[in-house]
Amino acid sequence: MKKAKKTKEESRKISKVTIALYIIVLLGAIIFLSVSWGQTDSGGSCCGGGGGCCDCCCGCCAGCSIGIPGTSNRDLFCNMKYLDKQEIDTPYGSMSVLDYYCMMGTIPTPEEPECNPPGEESTTTMVNDPGVDKQDCTLQEGVCAGSEEVCTKDGTWDGCGTDEYRAAAEENGGVYSTIEKCGDHADNNCDGTIDEGCDEDHDGYFTMDMTDVNGEAGTDCDDTNPALHPGATELCDAALVDENCNHQANEGCECVEGTEEVCDPRGVCATVMKQCVNGHWSTCDLSGVQKPEMGPWCADGKDNDCDGQTDCEDSDCGIYSECAVIPP
Repeated sequence: MKKAKKTKEESRKISKVTIALYIIVLLGAIIFLSVSWGQTDSGGSCCGGGGGCCDCCCGCCAGCSIGIPGTSNRDLFCNMKYLDKQEIDTPYGSMSVLDYYCMMGTIPTPEEPECNPPGEESTTTMVNDPGVDKQDCTLQEGVCAGSEEVCTKDGTWDGCGTDEYRAAAEENGGVYSTIEKCGDHADNNCDGTIDEGCDEDHDGYFTMDMTDVNGEAGTDCDDTNPALHPGATELCDAALVDENCNHQANEGCECVEGTEEVCDPRGVCATVMKQCVNGHWSTCDLSGVQKPEMGPWCADGKDNDCDGQTDCEDSDCGIYSECAVIPP
């Protein structure tokens, strides 16, 4: 009985000790937090206060729960006020860091500059223009050789376009064009090939579809056929091809080369043919078939002199007996 009572009293003592320990720990925590709240940042400004919130002027309160590097994790409310003052450019327009964080769930990381803008130490070896980063453009063939893009004040490359390539072409004494220019024996579009598409049939004339550096169009009406170009001999062909590229076909031709037709469709002359040679009809030779209407030829049933009249119909036969009228 005495032993049981003693055990009960010891248990009560242990409970009191435990409670006392809890109280000591709690007081220690309160003291620690109070001391920490009264600390200052690197600038010496107070970042804690009796109101439970700092003014966030120095940024020491920023970073609570979202971990901005270089800041102490302090009051969340003050942190939000701090972030709301920081304007940044985003793909969605200019907005505060807080708005961006609320939208994307993360703090934007500033992009590293691509290059050193004017006025800063150049990372290139361009000794003729120190302080401005430059780099070669993509096109370096032909008149584009030496073309460069420069670093902008935003730390980004300004890109290569018509202006950069034209500037390089001028330095090289040429003309830049996205479409090749003909006749100057230069690679104008900077693709590594000179005058491509200008004179594909190599007849010395460039196609009407291309222009020279002065904007004059070519004169070759068919750059796939070396026989067709200005000054070529015009053929009197059935296909009506414009060989000399003057926008006319078969000019000066009497006939189509190689064709033939009758010399005279009347009487026996209809059997004689004439041929087209070099665009002109050959001479008709009727001597072998044509005869005067006289004597026996006035009764052979033919138009021998090719005048459209046969035998006695022809007045030339009236004096001959073959056409004499016998009285009844």
